[in-house]
Amino acid sequence: MKKIILLAAYTLASCFYIYAQTEDKEFAVADSLVNAGEYQKAISLFNTLISNYGEKERFLTGRGFAYVQTNDIVRSRKDYNQALVINPSCSKCILNLAMLDVLERNVSSAFSLIEKYIKLEPAEGLGYAKRGELKFQTGQFDGAITDLNKSLELGNKSFYVYFYLAMAQMYKGNNSEALKAINEAFKLEPDAELAYFIRGRIYVQMGDPQSALKDLFACLQKNPKASEYHTYAGIALYNLNDYGKAMQAFNESLRLDSTDHVPYQYRSYLLYSQASFTRACKDKEKAYSLAYARGDENALKQIQQEFIEYCDLSKASGHYHSGAILFGQGDFDKAKQAYNNGLRLFPDDPLLLEGRGNTGIATGQFSEAMGFYHQSLLHIKNINPDLLTKETSAEKKKAAADFFVVQLYDNISFASMNLLKIDSALFYEGKAIDILKNNAAISRRDNILSQALVKRATIYIVQDNRASAAADISEALKYDPTNSSAYMERARGLILKNTIEGNIKDEKIASVFQPNDTKKPASFEYATTPIKNWDQKEVEAALEDLNKAIGYAPQNRDAYMLRAQAKILLKKNDPCPDILQAKKLGIADAAQQLNTACN
Repeated sequence: MKKIILLAAYTLASCFYIYAQTEDKEFAVADSLVNAGEYQKAISLFNTLISNYGEKERFLTGRGFAYVQTNDIVRSRKDYNQALVINPSCSKCILNLAMLDVLERNVSSAFSLIEKYIKLEPAEGLGYAKRGELKFQTGQFDGAITDLNKSLELGNKSFYVYFYLAMAQMYKGNNSEALKAINEAFKLEPDAELAYFIRGRIYVQMGDPQSALKDLFACLQKNPKASEYHTYAGIALYNLNDYGKAMQAFNESLRLDSTDHVPYQYRSYLLYSQASFTRACKDKEKAYSLAYARGDENALKQIQQEFIEYCDLSKASGHYHSGAILFGQGDFDKAKQAYNNGLRLFPDDPLLLEGRGNTGIATGQFSEAMGFYHQSLLHIKNINPDLLTKETSAEKKKAAADFFVVQLYDNISFASMNLLKIDSALFYEGKAIDILKNNAAISRRDNILSQALVKRATIYIVQDNRASAAADISEALKYDPTNSSAYMERARGLILKNTIEGNIKDEKIASVFQPNDTKKPASFEYATTPIKNWDQKEVEAALEDLNKAIGYAPQNRDAYMLRAQAKILLKKNDPCPDILQAKKLGIADAAQQLNTACN
């Protein structure tokens, strides 16, 4: 009897073993269907498994995952909750319920569940990764960076951890760290479309639009229907000054999706620069309403400031900017009108007065320009530095205001030269130089100061004060050893010193003061007859200077003229290649000015 009972017990155990094997095999098939993306088939098989073997944790979590992939959130949540009843420590259930909360924007519950997961699985990096992603999505970038780095420390070095880390660093403005993270993501998924997009945006922030464009075009080749790809390609093109293609990119972005404020905002910049002020301001209004709908506080603040500054004609800034755009386009009459409209409302605004003076210079009304410039100086304390720079520090604001005054003095000096008030020109150029020397915070100070010293040197040359001119040019080259104009003017002084009829007539002074104005032909003849007892070595030194001038600025047409003049004086080499190059660069009568013939 005992043997029969033992046999029966053995037979029962064998049945359970076979039964378990069958269950495992069927589960493995259902699991493989999930991995293959056959979610409906997987759900059907999980239903069979639950019917045959009862509700078990792995069946419920498998079916719950399949449900979420088919957007059946309710059933997915029910399965995970039931699995938790079976096993309250089911960390997978807790984490997936958190992800369901994220889908349904129940952020506080999602954070709470992820905290529970981290307590259950403190050595797993996945919980930190998911919490980091959620913190990124809720704008907690510092917290996201901390959690994502913790996930990496725990060995969870996945594409998405590096991807979200790159985005968090990018939004913080930590561009080098963002680039490092996204490049790590590329190592894991070299063809990831979104990674190209994020790296393109990082390059935009880094001020490398060429690299940005390469990545963004790679995105567009993969998916030309993504509006954001067109938007940021447009931004890169805008930063490369390719405004035509930038406009095409923004228009295409808006054709694909007109709910994003960014393409409207950037298109407004292009429209404004084209003097399409009404259309530009309408784009800013649209950008504002879209940013408001999204609750984007930073964008709202920026767009509102832009609208007030550029589009609100009850403020001086709107008239100033529109005048500056029209002036830059060479439409001086409309620019004058824009400044006049502003001055009727704000007669003491120094920026409007300076702009109005500039239109006088552009139209040859030098006395009129001088009047507006002096009025601007009288009211210089009223200047609004926020219109001159977007920097917020007091030092940067002062630097911007000082640079404005430098330009004002420089313009007065130029107007004085054209009015043959040489002493006045020297005085105001000196004041510009003094400000530049006293404020090293001015952007590109050394280059600008070097140019100002050269301008003053040309005035000294007109006064035949060659020692002071030489001193200014030497000082100019200390600030900027690549200043082509400095070498050219030093050479000019040496050549004038050694030629008959080398003195410049009064009415031709202005052309020397701005010798590289490509819009105007040179207004004096180049003397090619040396004086008695001329110093050949000085002319040879001039030739060396002119070689340097052309080396640093190959488009400096007047340098070619002077070099040809030096060659004629020295009777060295053929001057015609230089004369022909000057002609190619815009001096049509170059040969006649040098009293020579070249084929």
